[in-house]
Amino acid sequence: MSHQGEWIANCMPDRVARISAASVFLLQVGPPKPNQMQRQEDLEGKGMVGLYRMGKKNEQEARAGQKSYLSESDFTPAPGVLRIFFDTTAT
Repeated sequence: MSHQGEWIANCMPDRVARISAASVFLLQVGPPKPNQMQRQEDLEGKGMVGLYRMGKKNEQEARAGQKSYLSESDFTPAPGVLRIFFDTTAT
């Protein structure tokens, strides 16, 4: 774990807001982190950034972010899938 938190993914800067909204974690942008097949210089040359987990959102904030993500998405999940995520009576 770095001083920025635990690295979870690399992405393009234009994806950060949507990924952050959908995540149950509080995320911070930092330098990208290469895997075994990548080089730092290549990631930086492509403009990639790293996402680092800084903690967890409270449930209300996480659900609001997920609803926002889904409302802005072209993906339309089946009603049964939505019930799993948003039905508070489900176990």
